[in-house]
Amino acid sequence: MTRRKRIKNDQATESSGDDVSDQVFTSFSDDSGTLADKNISMQMSLVERFLDRLPASRRKPFMKLLRLWCGGADADGFLDRCKHDQEFLNDSIVDLVERLKAEGLAPKTITSFYLVFLKRFLRFCGLKPDWDIIRARCSIPRSRVVRVDRAPSINELRHMILAAPPRLGLMIHLAAVTGLRIHELLNLKVENLDFMCDPPVLRIVSAKTGRVREVPLTREIVQRLTKYLGDRRSGPLFTSRDGGKLDERNLQRDFINLTLKLGINQRDPSGRGWMLHPYSLRKFFKTRLEEAGVNSLIIETWMGHDLNVSGAYFRPSRKMILEEWEKAERALTIFAEEDEDKAIENIRRIEELEAEIAEMKRALSHLLTRLRESHNRLGASSGL
Repeated sequence: MTRRKRIKNDQATESSGDDVSDQVFTSFSDDSGTLADKNISMQMSLVERFLDRLPASRRKPFMKLLRLWCGGADADGFLDRCKHDQEFLNDSIVDLVERLKAEGLAPKTITSFYLVFLKRFLRFCGLKPDWDIIRARCSIPRSRVVRVDRAPSINELRHMILAAPPRLGLMIHLAAVTGLRIHELLNLKVENLDFMCDPPVLRIVSAKTGRVREVPLTREIVQRLTKYLGDRRSGPLFTSRDGGKLDERNLQRDFINLTLKLGINQRDPSGRGWMLHPYSLRKFFKTRLEEAGVNSLIIETWMGHDLNVSGAYFRPSRKMILEEWEKAERALTIFAEEDEDKAIENIRRIEELEAEIAEMKRALSHLLTRLRESHNRLGASSGL
């Protein structure tokens, strides 16, 4: 059996249920029934060689892609025309995208599978379409990444704050009770804090609106910040170990590692993001205040959102702000229901118990190994 016949048989096997007469590897003949030229034979050889490189599971999708691309035309003649006519090549890919969309395929299937497959085949054949022209002529669907996240519960937040290193724990606590964006948190300076106000406030320039906003601080976070600052009265609030600026990616990494260690985080349905991430602390802030019944316009003001027309006319009185803050502070006091020292002691005790259990497991494993060895020796003695 010749090599070409063997490949045709493989294609027929892979396309079970397909119309054999619709196969792309038909002979391209001119009016006299002979091959048009040697280049066409070379193109067929390229198709066969490319097919040989594919695993069996990929041959049927490749056959489908090739048939849709050729639009029912002879594959060899189609490839030869693409080689000599750049405009025809570009238009053929535009038509292919429309055919794939008409089949109801998901955007990710089109862009991440079929078009990637086609690009690989075109490179193999030495064909170079102009993808800028193709994008301009057709709407190549983009993959829709659906990400889902959530706000941490109050108990999860307590565990994060207590289990994290001191600086990271304070950053998590401060972000959760102020609703700061991450880059706002990292760019804070000691001068932004005003503990002399009643209530104490954090003054910051909103990243989106460019306006200075005041965010009240709970007595609980003021105590932690005072202890953390010591005698410092100026400079960056949070710095790296060498005194430099903190990096957002490092904060993201440390936060994810902490939540994974605590067993409270997992990937979202997209497989790309996480259910809990630093921005979730901002969602915690808004969720807690909404549940406490705080005025929604005041919440948006504290979060630094642009209130548009509503903001132009909203001027809350000090009395209103203090009343709303009283509700907010109760909702944002993280350790209100349990003493912080007691909580720390409980976590340390849990860690000690976990260490004791791990030690007991090692001892039992060692004992089991010795018992097995003793059993094997007794068995060997009995056999003698």
